[in-house]
Amino acid sequence: MNSKLELLQKNNSSIVIKEETEHTNIENLWGDDSFMLRYPNETDFSEFEDIEFPIELSAIYHKTSKRLELIYAPLNENQDHLNRKTTFYYKGIEFKTEFGEPSPQLVLISKGFKELDLPGESNYRNLRQFRDFYREDQQTSQMKVYFKDKKPYSFFIEGDFKKIKNELVTFCKHLNVYIRFFDRKAPIISIINIEPKIDDDFNVPCKTNESGYPEIIATQEIDQVALDLLNIATETGNPRLKYLFHYQVIEYFAYYYLDEELKRKFSNLLKSPDILHNYSNYSKIIIEELKDYTNNTSDKQKLTKLISDYITVEDIQEDIKCNIKYFTQDVEFDGKFKLSALVNDDRIFDKIRTESKETKEKKKEKDKLRQDLINQIGDRIEKIRNVLVHIRESRENKVIFPTRNNNRKLLPYLFLLRRISETIAMKYNV
Repeated sequence: MNSKLELLQKNNSSIVIKEETEHTNIENLWGDDSFMLRYPNETDFSEFEDIEFPIELSAIYHKTSKRLELIYAPLNENQDHLNRKTTFYYKGIEFKTEFGEPSPQLVLISKGFKELDLPGESNYRNLRQFRDFYREDQQTSQMKVYFKDKKPYSFFIEGDFKKIKNELVTFCKHLNVYIRFFDRKAPIISIINIEPKIDDDFNVPCKTNESGYPEIIATQEIDQVALDLLNIATETGNPRLKYLFHYQVIEYFAYYYLDEELKRKFSNLLKSPDILHNYSNYSKIIIEELKDYTNNTSDKQKLTKLISDYITVEDIQEDIKCNIKYFTQDVEFDGKFKLSALVNDDRIFDKIRTESKETKEKKKEKDKLRQDLINQIGDRIEKIRNVLVHIRESRENKVIFPTRNNNRKLLPYLFLLRRISETIAMKYNV
């Protein structure tokens, strides 16, 4: 192997180097398998011996010059922010920032760039535009028009990074806050969401896994507010926000929900033949009923009642079964907020399944277990929501910090809540 590439690999353990008859491929830069670099074997790799690739940034760290190079884009020169030179002090350490021409290392990386897969969150670390810019001989007429009057730029940060070696991402987050504090339109540092490694990935529950995709679907009109919330939840990438949007769906319906007994009372009143003649008397009855209902029913009770009336075990069992290992264990989030196991037996659904030949007592016992499970689900999704909204759950004084690890741990309950919110939205009478 080329000695310079050996140094590159030594400085970046994730990199894989493959030597072919005429080419050398460098793969998994930044731990990203969506692209690789491909070069003729005679390429001079001396520029690669002194650089590192911070996995959570679209950047190159130049060790000797102590410069962090954020990969930006080819741009027109007449943009004001490109002329800015700013000195930042972070924990008493001086860092100088400026935009400038890409380093020789970035130019070489860009020229070797080759897509392997669809772009992930990193968007190829912004390398595709640089590759297209430097390959003038392969540019189409449209690309030549696009790159006309443009120059490639990087954003450089220079300082003693050794003193903040384990705080690079935190440092960049600080810069982003201060940059946007002074200029709301200024470009900020893109931080790649790297999920922590977890032994077992969570399965995504899917109705199609149970019975295949239906050939005919009878749609019901969904309330417009709920419809918009469900759509924005789908578009949102952050699991915490997804959770809150889906919770808002059931919160919205719970606010207007009247239990069946109260509905029957009102329905019978409205059917009274003398309602127009005695409307004053009937109005008092309705007001009293509503007052008692409002005074004696908390928001949590309304939510629990809504879920209990609209959700069956069959509606949500696949969402629990596909991640049953998670739901049979206590879960502790970063911040010490804990949820006890939802179920204590991974065969719970076999035990509570109703059989055709059962005694009334046995059926009643199973019905209670099924209802208890639904109530436990309602209780947990409400507790999670309280902590996400208020940061601290007032009764336990515990926290779910906004960490990537917590986003991961939240997923099974997010999947469960999503199924509940969608099911209620489809069943609820508009």
